[in-house]
Amino acid sequence: MIILDATTKSLEFLLGGTVTTNQLPFTSMVVDHTSTTYTPVEQDGVSNNTTAVTIVSAPGASTQRSVKFINIRNRDTVAATVTIQYNNNATIRQMLQVTLAANDTLEYLDTDGWSVIDTNGQKKSLASVTGTVTANAGTNLNTSALALETTQSTQNTRIGDLTETAPGTDTASSGLNGRLQRVAQRLTSLIALLPSALVSGRLDVNLGAAPVTITSQGDVAHDAVDSGNPLKIGLQARTTDPSVVANADRVNGISDTLGKQIVLVGSNHDRKVVGNTTRTNTTAADVIAAQGAGVRTVVTNILVTNAHVSVNTKVEIRDGTTVRVLGFARSDGGGYALHNPSGLFISTANTAVTARCVTTGADVDINIQGYTISN
Repeated sequence: MIILDATTKSLEFLLGGTVTTNQLPFTSMVVDHTSTTYTPVEQDGVSNNTTAVTIVSAPGASTQRSVKFINIRNRDTVAATVTIQYNNNATIRQMLQVTLAANDTLEYLDTDGWSVIDTNGQKKSLASVTGTVTANAGTNLNTSALALETTQSTQNTRIGDLTETAPGTDTASSGLNGRLQRVAQRLTSLIALLPSALVSGRLDVNLGAAPVTITSQGDVAHDAVDSGNPLKIGLQARTTDPSVVANADRVNGISDTLGKQIVLVGSNHDRKVVGNTTRTNTTAADVIAAQGAGVRTVVTNILVTNAHVSVNTKVEIRDGTTVRVLGFARSDGGGYALHNPSGLFISTANTAVTARCVTTGADVDINIQGYTISN
């Protein structure tokens, strides 16, 4: 959460150098709180190379400004280094510095914090961190305990020469090489005894009166009634969802084709869907088409912005003709953004996700993302 609680506090951003072709556009959405009011406010503009640009202005007197959403898109043709800074009455505090590839987006959500999104709508992972750790030996540290034996003779005594003879017993003194040879000899002898201990291909353990037979477990197939103790831990690589099985049946774990396990806060990449549309009247349009018999769409992200300079409108996001989300898009860059990786709503099977403006004459861009499920 980012809060600006004084008329001297604001958020700014600047670039690490001069752009090649295009300045970077930004949009921010905040909510102002007073003792009696709750007012949404939108702000937008573009970068000015290495000169700081205000992306969230300071609030008015007796007002707290809560930042809900910030979006900065790299519309330049090369990578750009973006610095986000906090300005408290001309005292600058750097909050974040990130390099955006061409067409990457830096986004802040009140619920999720900062993230970088690529051109496919996927969040990028953080790069690995490298550095140097310097040890600080305190007054209670016995530094002599850190000393290393470095002489060749000491090493040979403890490790053993390459041709060292194995000790005659398991407990006799020996260097490391000799001890490893003794272990290898004992393993070889043990393995040689194994075939004579097998009975019809199985290992019988005699505990006295009756032998105990060790049998295999985990031999129940996928989509069979569950029984026994499961041993399988491998995953099945999928580019589509498997068929639905009966209640209480055993199932395979699934992964994408790189072996990364898929869990239910989304789906594999092949099931993700994205749609865009622009609405200037009250006619509904499909944003994500119907996906076929028995297939539903889980909507996880909605971004609505109104580019018209004067016409405000409410915008409906719908399951076919049923309104599931209704929000207000103020003119001149207003709108709303919603995100829930578990799903904002799930459409009816084989039904398009549609959008409609309630007022004609606006110029509304709508982006919807999600994934499909087959049950």
